[in-house]
Amino acid sequence: LKQLLEYRRRPDRSIDPMPVPRAIAYVLEMLPALGYLHANGLAYCDFKPENVIQYERQLKLIDLGAVIRLDDMTSAVYGTHGYQAPEIAKEGPSPSSDVYTVGRTLAVLALGMPPARRGVPTPLPAAGEHPVLARHESFHRLLLRATDPDPLRRFGSADEMAEQLDGVLREVLATDRAEGVA
Repeated sequence: LKQLLEYRRRPDRSIDPMPVPRAIAYVLEMLPALGYLHANGLAYCDFKPENVIQYERQLKLIDLGAVIRLDDMTSAVYGTHGYQAPEIAKEGPSPSSDVYTVGRTLAVLALGMPPARRGVPTPLPAAGEHPVLARHESFHRLLLRATDPDPLRRFGSADEMAEQLDGVLREVLATDRAEGVA
C-alpha cells in the first residue's frame, strides 16, 4: 500500500487521497487477519501501509516482527509514530490499540494526510476541513471512533470495526452513485 500512496504523491510532496471505497476495501481485506491474531492472544502492533502488500489479487499482512502476546508485559513493544495508539506505552498492546492503527492507516489512505508532522501525530481534520469528511459523515464518525484517544470508546474488536466499515462502504457507494461520482 505504501507504493500505491507513492504513486499518488503530488509534486509538492502531498498525497492525492485514494477513493474512499478503495481505501475501505483494502482495510476490510486486512481486518480478518488482525481478528485472527487477536483470537489467538496476539497483537500486531504495527499496522500501516508499509506492512501490507498485494500478492496477485490478494492483500497480505507482512512484517510480523512487532507481533506480541497480549499478556506479555515485559517485552518491548514496537510500532510506528503517527500510527501507534497513545496508550500503548503505559497499558501495552490490545485489540483496541490495533484498531487504532487501522483507523490511522485508513485516514492516511483516504484523506491523503501524513501520519505525523515534525514528530507529532497529525490530528484528523474536522469535517469542514476536508471534502471527503464533509461528504461522508458516517466515514468521519468511523474514523473518529477508531482513533479515539480513549481505548474504551474505540471498536471492541477487528470484527466489530469490519461490520461498521462494511456499512459505511455501502453508504459511501450509494452516495457516490447518487451524486454521479466514479
